[in-house]
Amino acid sequence: MKVSGKPKRMFDFRGTFICFAFMIFDIFAVNFSYFIALVIRFYFNSEFNSYGLVYIPAFQKIAPWYTVACILIFWIFRLYNIRWKYSGLNDLNRVLLACLVTCVVQVLGSTVFVMTMPITYYVIGAVLQFLLIAASRFSYRLFLMERSRIFRRRGTSFMPVMIVGVGETSQMVRRHLERDLKNDAYPVCIVDFRGEEFGNWLEGLPVVSGIGGIAKAIKKYDIERVILADNTMPKDVRKTIRDICMEQNVEVQDFAGFYKESYGAISLYNLMEYTKGRVELVIDDKRQSFDNGDQAVMSVNGKYLVKSVSASENMLVVELQRDIVVPNNLEEEWVQNYEKETGEEISFF
Repeated sequence: MKVSGKPKRMFDFRGTFICFAFMIFDIFAVNFSYFIALVIRFYFNSEFNSYGLVYIPAFQKIAPWYTVACILIFWIFRLYNIRWKYSGLNDLNRVLLACLVTCVVQVLGSTVFVMTMPITYYVIGAVLQFLLIAASRFSYRLFLMERSRIFRRRGTSFMPVMIVGVGETSQMVRRHLERDLKNDAYPVCIVDFRGEEFGNWLEGLPVVSGIGGIAKAIKKYDIERVILADNTMPKDVRKTIRDICMEQNVEVQDFAGFYKESYGAISLYNLMEYTKGRVELVIDDKRQSFDNGDQAVMSVNGKYLVKSVSASENMLVVELQRDIVVPNNLEEEWVQNYEKETGEEISFF
């Protein structure tokens, strides 16, 4: 008998252990921060200043309640259910907001229920607490990043790579290469083909300004592969860079095209851009040959998508299918069933 329904989720022991480990560290961090603030403010000549001794009992009274409040606030700000291995700027902002809220709780709680503490106590304690909480969350991520860099540079199969582009796609490619320890390729420099970033460094990598410096940088850094990683790069610039790499006998890989085409079907224009030699197009079982990809593109009227690609007698054979737009005549029952099963709404606008 077939049983439907979602599979039961097993107990995540590792995640629970990490959550409790963070809680234990936070208990230490929030109290240590404000105690050290008192020490910095009143500890001189190997002893507490007599004026500062009155604040120690006050600190001891507020500490248990403040600890409970911090744990609850950190839980509300989701500081215990995030995979900090992939943490980013948004997570850092969440840590900052949580620490600001706890700082307000510290000020109001001590003032209303115990006594007013020195301003330096609140300021130094809040800063130290934020640094400790942020360090505990981001230290593992920093460790993984530095470990990948160290192991790559010590590896015997190290492949120096040049990334062309300084935008978001370039950053995606760089992060992917640095984190993937199974990949021999490792970025050693970045090229700004617009020539705006002269003499700068980006994420620890030198920036080559302009395509005119590519040939020199290939020799300087012993580049074995050049990756084009900018969706806005003009076609003539791509061709110029490919020609330079061909002269230097360096492999070229177009990641910008990969990211753009991985989200949908490949168009004939995108395929012909990287095609050299004779091409045969198959449209509705009719075949026509061309000397190169440019002629093939010019011969096609309308929008077609690549159905299949094969090779025959030193010729690339491309079978095309028309990109048909489905008219808005879907049955209402089918739409309702689809939305119910997937939870996604269908819009025809």
